Amino acid sequence: MSPHRIHRNRPGLAALLALLVMIVSTSGIASATDGNAIARTATGEIGNTCDKYDACSYEWCALFAKWVWAQNGVDVSELNAWAASFYDYGKTHGTLSSTPQVGDAVVFGYRAADDYADHVAIVTSVDTAHHTIVSVGGNEGDGRVQKDGPYDWSEGYSSVMGMTISGYVAPVGLAAPVPGQLVAIGNDGGVYHEVRNPDGRWTGFQPLTDSSGGVMKASAVAITGDPDGSAQVLAIGGDGYVYHEARQASGNWTGFQPIPGVGTPKMTASAVSISADPDGSAQVLAIGNDGGVYHQIRALNGNWSGFQPLTDSSGGVMKASAVAITADPDGSAQVLAVGGDGYVYHEVRQASGNWTGFQPVPGVGTARMAASAVSISADPDGSAQVVAIGNDGNVYHQIRTKPGAWTGFQPVTGVGTPKMAASAVSITGAPDGSAQLVAVGNDGNVYHRIRTAAGTWTDFQPVAGIGTPKMAASAVSIASVPGAA
Repeated sequence: MSPHRIHRNRPGLAALLALLVMIVSTSGIASATDGNAIARTATGEIGNTCDKYDACSYEWCALFAKWVWAQNGVDVSELNAWAASFYDYGKTHGTLSSTPQVGDAVVFGYRAADDYADHVAIVTSVDTAHHTIVSVGGNEGDGRVQKDGPYDWSEGYSSVMGMTISGYVAPVGLAAPVPGQLVAIGNDGGVYHEVRNPDGRWTGFQPLTDSSGGVMKASAVAITGDPDGSAQVLAIGGDGYVYHEARQASGNWTGFQPIPGVGTPKMTASAVSISADPDGSAQVLAIGNDGGVYHQIRALNGNWSGFQPLTDSSGGVMKASAVAITADPDGSAQVLAVGGDGYVYHEVRQASGNWTGFQPVPGVGTARMAASAVSISADPDGSAQVVAIGNDGNVYHQIRTKPGAWTGFQPVTGVGTPKMAASAVSITGAPDGSAQLVAVGNDGNVYHRIRTAAGTWTDFQPVAGIGTPKMAASAVSIASVPGAA
Protein backbone atom coordinates (compact mmCIF):
# COMPACT_ATOMS: atom_id res chain seq x y z
CA MET A 1 0.00 0.00 0.00
CA SER A 2 1.06 3.63 -0.34
CA PRO A 3 2.89 5.18 2.63
CA HIS A 4 -0.25 6.98 3.84
CA ARG A 5 -3.04 4.83 2.48
CA ILE A 6 -5.82 3.86 4.88
CA HIS A 7 -7.59 0.60 4.13
CA ARG A 8 -11.36 0.71 4.06
CA ASN A 9 -12.22 -2.65 5.60
CA ARG A 10 -14.38 -2.35 8.71
CA PRO A 11 -12.80 -3.20 12.08
CA GLY A 12 -13.78 -6.43 13.73
CA LEU A 13 -16.47 -5.81 16.35
CA ALA A 14 -14.84 -7.83 19.13
CA ALA A 15 -11.47 -6.14 18.70
CA LEU A 16 -13.10 -2.73 18.47
CA LEU A 17 -14.99 -3.28 21.73
CA ALA A 18 -11.82 -4.48 23.42
CA LEU A 19 -9.95 -1.37 22.33
CA LEU A 20 -12.82 0.86 23.39
CA VAL A 21 -12.73 -0.62 26.88
CA MET A 22 -8.98 -0.09 27.04
CA ILE A 23 -9.21 3.54 25.94
CA VAL A 24 -12.11 4.48 28.19
CA SER A 25 -10.38 2.90 31.17
CA THR A 26 -7.25 4.99 30.60
CA SER A 27 -8.92 8.29 29.75
CA GLY A 28 -8.69 9.48 33.33
CA ILE A 29 -4.92 9.18 33.53
CA ALA A 30 -4.53 12.95 33.40
CA SER A 31 -7.06 15.45 34.63
CA ALA A 32 -5.73 18.16 32.37
CA THR A 33 -3.27 18.29 29.54
CA ASP A 34 -1.91 20.42 26.74
CA GLY A 35 -1.10 20.05 23.07
CA ASN A 36 2.60 19.56 23.64
CA ALA A 37 1.93 16.66 26.01
CA ILE A 38 -0.17 15.04 23.29
CA ALA A 39 2.65 15.61 20.80
CA ARG A 40 5.17 14.00 23.15
CA THR A 41 2.94 10.96 23.56
CA ALA A 42 2.51 10.56 19.80
CA THR A 43 6.20 11.06 19.07
CA GLY A 44 7.12 8.48 21.69
CA GLU A 45 5.15 5.86 19.76
CA ILE A 46 7.06 6.21 16.47
CA GLY A 47 8.02 2.81 15.09
CA ASN A 48 5.38 0.86 16.99
CA THR A 49 3.05 -1.57 15.26
CA CYS A 50 -0.62 -2.24 15.85
CA ASP A 51 -0.05 -4.70 18.72
CA LYS A 52 0.22 -2.06 21.42
CA TYR A 53 -3.14 -0.60 20.47
CA ASP A 54 -4.93 -3.97 20.16
CA ALA A 55 -5.78 -2.97 16.61
CA CYS A 56 -4.21 -5.59 14.38
CA SER A 57 -7.41 -6.96 12.86
CA TYR A 58 -8.21 -3.72 11.02
CA GLU A 59 -6.76 -0.42 9.84
CA TRP A 60 -5.97 1.59 12.91
CA CYS A 61 -5.01 5.24 12.25
CA ALA A 62 -8.09 6.57 14.08
CA LEU A 63 -7.61 4.20 16.98
CA PHE A 64 -4.01 5.32 17.34
CA ALA A 65 -5.01 9.01 17.39
CA LYS A 66 -7.80 8.21 19.83
CA TRP A 67 -5.37 6.32 22.08
CA VAL A 68 -2.95 9.26 22.10
CA TRP A 69 -5.66 11.70 23.13
CA ALA A 70 -6.92 9.28 25.78
CA GLN A 71 -3.47 8.96 27.35
CA ASN A 72 -3.60 12.70 27.97
CA GLY A 73 -6.94 12.85 29.72
CA VAL A 74 -9.17 13.71 26.76
CA ASP A 75 -12.71 12.32 26.87
CA VAL A 76 -12.73 10.15 23.74
CA SER A 77 -16.14 8.55 24.22
CA GLU A 78 -17.45 10.25 21.06
CA LEU A 79 -14.65 8.87 18.88
CA ASN A 80 -14.53 5.48 17.19
CA ALA A 81 -12.33 3.50 14.82
CA TRP A 82 -13.21 5.72 11.85
CA ALA A 83 -11.14 8.78 10.95
CA ALA A 84 -14.35 10.68 10.19
CA SER A 85 -15.31 10.54 13.87
CA PHE A 86 -12.61 13.13 14.57
CA TYR A 87 -14.09 15.48 11.98
CA ASP A 88 -17.54 14.97 13.50
CA TYR A 89 -16.09 15.61 16.97
CA GLY A 90 -14.67 18.92 15.77
CA LYS A 91 -18.01 20.02 14.33
CA THR A 92 -19.86 19.02 17.50
CA HIS A 93 -17.52 20.87 19.85
CA GLY A 94 -16.67 23.81 17.61
CA THR A 95 -12.98 22.91 17.47
CA LEU A 96 -12.74 22.22 13.72
CA SER A 97 -10.34 24.74 12.19
CA SER A 98 -8.24 25.44 9.13
CA THR A 99 -5.34 26.52 11.37
CA PRO A 100 -3.42 23.79 13.23
CA GLN A 101 -2.25 23.74 16.82
CA VAL A 102 0.10 21.22 18.37
CA GLY A 103 -1.95 18.29 19.67
CA ASP A 104 -4.70 18.65 17.07
CA ALA A 105 -5.90 15.78 14.92
CA VAL A 106 -5.37 16.46 11.21
CA VAL A 107 -8.09 14.81 9.13
CA PHE A 108 -7.53 13.81 5.50
CA GLY A 109 -10.02 13.18 2.71
CA TYR A 110 -13.27 13.84 4.56
CA ARG A 111 -16.44 13.34 2.50
CA ALA A 112 -19.66 14.67 4.00
CA ALA A 113 -21.85 12.61 1.65
CA ASP A 114 -20.99 9.35 3.40
CA ASP A 115 -19.29 10.77 6.53
CA TYR A 116 -16.01 9.13 5.62
CA ALA A 117 -12.35 10.21 5.92
CA ASP A 118 -9.23 8.60 4.52
CA HIS A 119 -6.85 9.19 7.41
CA VAL A 120 -6.18 10.99 10.69
CA ALA A 121 -2.90 11.82 12.44
CA ILE A 122 -1.66 13.93 15.35
CA VAL A 123 -0.03 17.34 14.78
CA THR A 124 3.26 17.35 16.71
CA SER A 125 4.85 20.57 15.47
CA VAL A 126 3.62 23.82 13.91
CA ASP A 127 5.94 26.26 12.16
CA THR A 128 3.95 29.46 11.62
CA ALA A 129 6.82 31.16 9.80
CA HIS A 130 6.94 28.53 7.07
CA HIS A 131 3.25 27.52 7.24
CA THR A 132 4.17 23.88 7.83
CA ILE A 133 3.38 21.10 10.27
CA VAL A 134 4.83 17.78 11.33
CA SER A 135 2.44 14.95 12.13
CA VAL A 136 2.62 11.45 13.59
CA GLY A 137 0.13 8.87 12.38
CA GLY A 138 -0.66 5.21 12.93
CA ASN A 139 -0.89 2.54 10.23
CA GLU A 140 1.47 4.35 7.89
CA GLY A 141 4.35 3.09 5.78
CA ASP A 142 4.72 -0.62 6.48
CA GLY A 143 1.97 -0.55 9.09
CA ARG A 144 3.69 1.38 11.85
CA VAL A 145 3.49 4.68 13.66
CA GLN A 146 5.32 7.14 11.44
CA LYS A 147 6.43 10.77 11.47
CA ASP A 148 5.64 12.92 8.43
CA GLY A 149 6.76 16.36 7.40
CA PRO A 150 7.27 19.14 7.60
CA TYR A 151 4.57 19.78 5.00
CA ASP A 152 2.28 22.67 4.10
CA TRP A 153 -0.71 22.86 6.43
CA SER A 154 -3.14 24.46 3.96
CA GLU A 155 -6.44 22.70 3.42
CA GLY A 156 -6.47 20.92 0.07
CA TYR A 157 -4.25 18.39 -1.63
CA SER A 158 -0.94 17.62 0.09
CA SER A 159 1.71 16.27 -2.25
CA VAL A 160 3.74 15.06 0.74
CA MET A 161 0.90 13.09 2.27
CA GLY A 162 -0.74 12.16 -1.02
CA MET A 163 -4.15 13.07 0.38
CA THR A 164 -6.36 16.10 0.85
CA ILE A 165 -6.18 17.94 4.17
CA SER A 166 -9.76 18.50 5.33
CA GLY A 167 -9.14 20.33 8.60
CA TYR A 168 -7.76 20.29 12.11
CA VAL A 169 -9.60 19.22 15.24
CA ALA A 170 -8.57 20.32 18.72
CA PRO A 171 -9.47 18.17 21.73
CA VAL A 172 -11.81 19.80 24.20
CA GLY A 173 -10.43 21.05 27.49
CA LEU A 174 -6.79 21.71 26.61
CA ALA A 175 -4.91 24.64 28.07
CA ALA A 176 -5.28 27.62 25.75
CA PRO A 177 -2.10 28.92 24.10
CA VAL A 178 -0.69 31.90 25.98
CA PRO A 179 0.16 35.29 24.44
CA GLY A 180 3.67 36.64 24.77
CA GLN A 181 4.54 40.26 25.49
CA LEU A 182 7.78 41.76 24.25
CA VAL A 183 9.53 44.96 25.27
CA ALA A 184 12.53 46.36 23.44
CA ILE A 185 14.69 49.45 23.57
CA GLY A 186 14.77 50.81 20.04
CA ASN A 187 17.73 52.43 18.38
CA ASP A 188 16.29 55.80 19.47
CA GLY A 189 16.63 54.74 23.11
CA GLY A 190 12.86 54.50 23.53
CA VAL A 191 10.95 51.64 25.16
CA TYR A 192 8.52 49.79 22.87
CA HIS A 193 6.01 47.04 23.60
CA GLU A 194 3.99 44.57 21.57
CA VAL A 195 2.00 41.35 21.98
CA ARG A 196 2.55 38.06 20.19
CA ASN A 197 -0.83 36.35 19.84
CA PRO A 198 -1.10 32.56 20.29
CA ASP A 199 -1.53 32.15 16.51
CA GLY A 200 1.88 33.74 15.94
CA ARG A 201 0.68 37.19 14.83
CA TRP A 202 2.39 40.26 16.27
CA THR A 203 0.32 43.33 17.13
CA GLY A 204 3.07 45.81 16.28
CA PHE A 205 5.36 47.83 18.54
CA GLN A 206 3.88 50.78 20.42
CA PRO A 207 5.92 53.24 22.50
CA LEU A 208 5.65 53.38 26.26
CA THR A 209 5.43 56.92 27.56
CA ASP A 210 7.13 58.79 30.36
CA SER A 211 5.53 61.23 32.80
CA SER A 212 5.61 64.03 30.21
CA GLY A 213 3.83 61.96 27.56
CA GLY A 214 6.93 61.44 25.47
CA VAL A 215 8.56 58.12 24.62
CA MET A 216 10.15 56.59 27.72
CA LYS A 217 13.93 56.55 27.29
CA ALA A 218 15.84 53.73 28.94
CA SER A 219 19.09 51.81 29.04
CA ALA A 220 17.63 48.51 30.32
CA VAL A 221 14.17 46.93 30.40
CA ALA A 222 12.43 43.82 31.77
CA ILE A 223 8.89 42.43 31.69
CA THR A 224 6.95 39.70 33.53
CA GLY A 225 3.44 38.32 33.19
CA ASP A 226 1.03 38.05 36.13
CA PRO A 227 -1.48 35.22 36.63
CA ASP A 228 -4.41 37.63 36.17
CA GLY A 229 -3.35 38.64 32.65
CA SER A 230 -1.60 41.85 33.65
CA ALA A 231 2.11 42.49 33.14
CA GLN A 232 4.79 44.47 34.93
CA VAL A 233 7.64 46.38 33.31
CA LEU A 234 10.86 47.70 34.78
CA ALA A 235 13.02 50.26 33.00
CA ILE A 236 16.20 52.07 33.89
CA GLY A 237 15.40 55.58 32.72
CA GLY A 238 17.69 58.03 31.03
CA ASP A 239 18.41 59.48 34.49
CA GLY A 240 19.75 56.12 35.71
CA TYR A 241 16.85 55.42 38.06
CA VAL A 242 14.61 52.34 38.06
CA TYR A 243 10.95 52.82 37.10
CA HIS A 244 8.01 50.43 37.26
CA GLU A 245 4.65 50.31 35.52
CA ALA A 246 1.91 47.77 35.03
CA ARG A 247 -0.07 46.80 31.96
CA GLN A 248 -3.54 45.80 33.08
CA ALA A 249 -5.21 42.73 31.56
CA SER A 250 -7.43 45.13 29.60
CA GLY A 251 -4.36 46.57 27.88
CA ASN A 252 -4.30 49.87 29.79
CA TRP A 253 -1.05 51.16 31.26
CA THR A 254 -0.66 52.67 34.74
CA GLY A 255 2.33 54.92 34.00
CA PHE A 256 5.94 54.66 35.13
CA GLN A 257 6.69 55.34 38.80
CA PRO A 258 10.13 55.43 40.48
CA ILE A 259 11.14 52.55 42.74
CA PRO A 260 12.61 53.43 46.15
CA GLY A 261 16.29 52.68 46.57
CA VAL A 262 18.41 51.58 49.50
CA GLY A 263 17.65 54.44 51.87
CA THR A 264 16.90 56.74 48.94
CA PRO A 265 13.65 57.77 47.21
CA LYS A 266 14.89 56.35 43.90
CA MET A 267 16.99 53.31 43.00
CA THR A 268 19.93 53.82 40.68
CA ALA A 269 20.90 50.71 38.74
CA SER A 270 22.65 49.34 35.69
CA ALA A 271 20.55 46.18 35.20
CA VAL A 272 17.12 44.89 36.30
CA SER A 273 15.01 41.74 36.21
CA ILE A 274 11.48 40.96 37.41
CA SER A 275 9.37 37.82 37.77
CA ALA A 276 5.77 37.41 38.95
CA ASP A 277 4.94 34.94 41.71
CA PRO A 278 1.89 32.66 41.56
CA ASP A 279 0.19 34.79 44.25
CA GLY A 280 0.41 37.98 42.16
CA SER A 281 3.41 39.49 43.92
CA ALA A 282 6.66 40.01 42.02
CA GLN A 283 10.34 39.58 42.76
CA VAL A 284 12.77 42.21 41.54
CA LEU A 285 16.53 42.22 41.08
CA ALA A 286 18.71 45.23 40.38
CA ILE A 287 22.42 45.86 40.11
CA GLY A 288 23.01 49.04 42.09
CA ASN A 289 25.50 51.77 41.28
CA ASP A 290 27.96 49.98 43.58
CA GLY A 291 27.82 46.92 41.32
CA GLY A 292 26.01 44.89 43.97
CA VAL A 293 22.95 42.69 43.43
CA TYR A 294 19.83 43.74 45.34
CA HIS A 295 16.48 41.98 45.71
CA GLN A 296 13.02 42.96 46.85
CA ILE A 297 9.35 41.97 46.64
CA ARG A 298 6.49 43.98 45.17
CA ALA A 299 3.33 42.86 46.97
CA LEU A 300 0.03 42.31 45.19
CA ASN A 301 -1.23 45.62 46.60
CA GLY A 302 1.74 47.47 45.11
CA ASN A 303 3.81 47.90 48.26
CA TRP A 304 7.57 47.42 48.07
CA SER A 305 9.47 45.42 50.70
CA GLY A 306 12.71 47.36 50.22
CA PHE A 307 15.92 46.30 48.49
CA GLN A 308 18.21 43.92 50.36
CA PRO A 309 21.68 42.84 49.16
CA LEU A 310 22.41 39.31 48.01
CA THR A 311 25.66 37.94 49.36
CA ASP A 312 28.57 36.15 47.78
CA SER A 313 30.49 33.18 49.20
CA SER A 314 32.51 35.46 51.49
CA GLY A 315 29.42 37.11 52.98
CA GLY A 316 29.91 40.38 51.13
CA VAL A 317 27.53 41.93 48.62
CA MET A 318 27.43 39.88 45.41
CA LYS A 319 28.95 41.90 42.58
CA ALA A 320 27.60 41.33 39.09
CA SER A 321 27.31 42.74 35.59
CA ALA A 322 24.06 40.95 34.62
CA VAL A 323 21.17 39.36 36.54
CA ALA A 324 18.00 37.37 35.91
CA ILE A 325 15.25 35.97 38.13
CA THR A 326 12.35 33.56 37.65
CA ALA A 327 9.60 32.51 40.04
CA ASP A 328 8.83 28.81 40.44
CA PRO A 329 5.32 27.35 40.77
CA ASP A 330 6.02 26.40 44.42
CA GLY A 331 6.74 29.99 45.48
CA SER A 332 10.51 29.72 45.33
CA ALA A 333 12.64 31.65 42.85
CA GLN A 334 15.86 31.11 40.93
CA VAL A 335 18.49 33.77 40.32
CA LEU A 336 21.30 33.97 37.81
CA ALA A 337 24.12 36.50 38.02
CA VAL A 338 27.21 37.11 35.94
CA GLY A 339 29.69 37.74 38.74
CA GLY A 340 32.53 40.19 38.88
CA ASP A 341 34.79 37.43 37.58
CA GLY A 342 32.67 37.04 34.43
CA TYR A 343 31.23 33.65 35.37
CA VAL A 344 27.58 32.67 35.76
CA TYR A 345 26.27 31.87 39.25
CA HIS A 346 22.93 30.45 40.35
CA GLU A 347 21.05 30.46 43.63
CA VAL A 348 17.57 29.70 44.88
CA ARG A 349 15.30 31.76 47.09
CA GLN A 350 13.16 29.22 48.88
CA ALA A 351 9.44 29.84 49.41
CA SER A 352 10.29 30.52 53.07
CA GLY A 353 12.49 33.45 52.01
CA ASN A 354 15.80 31.72 52.76
CA TRP A 355 18.61 31.80 50.21
CA THR A 356 20.75 28.79 49.26
CA GLY A 357 23.86 30.73 48.25
CA PHE A 358 25.39 31.30 44.82
CA GLN A 359 26.95 28.33 43.05
CA PRO A 360 28.81 28.38 39.70
CA VAL A 361 26.99 27.09 36.63
CA PRO A 362 28.99 24.63 34.48
CA GLY A 363 30.06 25.90 31.07
CA VAL A 364 30.60 24.31 27.68
CA GLY A 365 33.18 21.70 28.60
CA THR A 366 34.36 23.84 31.50
CA ALA A 367 33.64 23.96 35.22
CA ARG A 368 32.19 27.47 34.93
CA MET A 369 30.27 29.34 32.24
CA ALA A 370 31.74 32.65 31.18
CA ALA A 371 29.02 34.95 29.85
CA SER A 372 27.97 38.52 29.23
CA ALA A 373 24.18 38.10 29.51
CA VAL A 374 21.78 35.58 31.06
CA SER A 375 18.06 34.81 31.21
CA ILE A 376 16.08 32.14 33.07
CA SER A 377 12.48 30.96 33.01
CA ALA A 378 10.74 28.37 35.18
CA ASP A 379 8.74 25.55 33.62
CA PRO A 380 5.49 24.21 35.11
CA ASP A 381 7.22 21.00 36.23
CA GLY A 382 9.73 22.85 38.42
CA SER A 383 12.61 22.75 35.97
CA ALA A 384 14.00 25.92 34.40
CA GLN A 385 15.33 26.96 31.02
CA VAL A 386 18.49 29.03 30.91
CA VAL A 387 20.07 31.00 28.09
CA ALA A 388 23.39 32.80 28.16
CA ILE A 389 25.55 34.72 25.74
CA GLY A 390 28.96 33.11 26.06
CA ASN A 391 32.28 34.89 25.90
CA ASP A 392 32.37 33.97 22.20
CA GLY A 393 29.28 36.14 21.64
CA ASN A 394 26.96 33.22 20.88
CA VAL A 395 23.72 32.11 22.55
CA TYR A 396 23.67 28.88 24.59
CA HIS A 397 20.74 27.06 26.18
CA GLN A 398 20.31 24.42 28.85
CA ILE A 399 17.82 23.00 31.36
CA ARG A 400 18.10 22.94 35.13
CA THR A 401 16.03 19.99 36.28
CA LYS A 402 13.79 20.17 39.34
CA PRO A 403 16.30 18.17 41.46
CA GLY A 404 18.97 20.71 40.52
CA ALA A 405 20.95 18.90 37.82
CA TRP A 406 22.16 20.76 34.74
CA THR A 407 21.78 19.25 31.26
CA GLY A 408 24.74 21.17 29.84
CA PHE A 409 24.85 24.22 27.59
CA GLN A 410 24.23 23.66 23.90
CA PRO A 411 24.61 26.30 21.18
CA VAL A 412 21.42 27.74 19.76
CA THR A 413 21.46 27.77 15.98
CA GLY A 414 21.32 31.13 14.27
CA VAL A 415 19.81 32.50 11.09
CA GLY A 416 21.46 30.18 8.59
CA THR A 417 24.42 29.70 10.92
CA PRO A 418 25.34 26.93 13.38
CA LYS A 419 25.36 29.42 16.27
CA MET A 420 23.37 32.57 17.03
CA ALA A 421 25.57 35.57 17.68
CA ALA A 422 23.77 38.08 19.87
CA SER A 423 24.19 41.06 22.15
CA ALA A 424 21.00 40.57 24.21
CA VAL A 425 18.76 37.60 24.98
CA SER A 426 15.57 36.71 26.88
CA ILE A 427 13.53 33.53 27.37
CA THR A 428 10.06 32.89 28.77
CA GLY A 429 8.23 29.65 29.49
CA ALA A 430 4.53 28.95 28.93
CA PRO A 431 2.12 26.77 30.93
CA ASP A 432 2.21 24.13 28.19
CA GLY A 433 5.96 23.60 28.63
CA SER A 434 7.02 25.47 25.52
CA ALA A 435 9.24 28.57 25.57
CA GLN A 436 9.84 31.68 23.51
CA LEU A 437 13.32 33.05 22.93
CA VAL A 438 14.21 36.52 21.68
CA ALA A 439 17.66 37.81 20.85
CA VAL A 440 19.25 40.91 19.42
CA GLY A 441 21.40 39.50 16.64
CA ASN A 442 24.83 40.74 15.64
CA ASP A 443 23.10 42.84 12.98
CA GLY A 444 21.33 44.77 15.74
CA ASN A 445 17.87 43.41 14.96
CA VAL A 446 15.42 41.42 17.11
CA TYR A 447 14.79 37.74 16.33
CA HIS A 448 12.27 35.32 17.84
CA ARG A 449 11.91 31.55 17.96
CA ILE A 450 10.00 28.88 19.90
CA ARG A 451 11.19 25.82 21.78
CA THR A 452 8.36 23.31 21.90
CA ALA A 453 7.67 21.24 25.00
CA ALA A 454 9.06 18.30 23.05
CA GLY A 455 12.43 20.07 22.90
CA THR A 456 12.46 20.99 19.21
CA TRP A 457 13.17 24.52 18.01
CA THR A 458 11.57 26.57 15.28
CA ASP A 459 13.85 28.78 13.20
CA PHE A 460 14.68 32.32 14.25
CA GLN A 461 12.45 34.85 12.53
CA PRO A 462 12.93 38.62 12.49
CA VAL A 463 10.47 40.68 14.49
CA ALA A 464 9.08 43.56 12.47
CA GLY A 465 9.87 47.09 13.59
CA ILE A 466 7.88 50.29 13.38
CA GLY A 467 7.31 50.55 9.65
CA THR A 468 10.35 48.38 8.99
CA PRO A 469 10.74 44.64 8.32
CA LYS A 470 13.09 44.28 11.29
CA MET A 471 13.20 45.89 14.73
CA ALA A 472 16.55 47.43 15.58
CA ALA A 473 17.12 47.31 19.32
CA SER A 474 19.74 47.31 22.06
CA ALA A 475 17.78 45.35 24.69
CA VAL A 476 14.83 42.92 24.77
CA SER A 477 12.68 41.09 27.31
CA ILE A 478 9.77 38.70 26.74
CA ALA A 479 7.13 37.23 29.04
CA SER A 480 4.23 34.81 28.72
CA VAL A 481 1.08 36.51 29.98
CA PRO A 482 -1.97 34.24 30.43
CA GLY A 483 -5.28 35.95 29.70
CA ALA A 484 -3.74 39.17 28.40
CA ALA A 485 -5.54 41.42 25.94
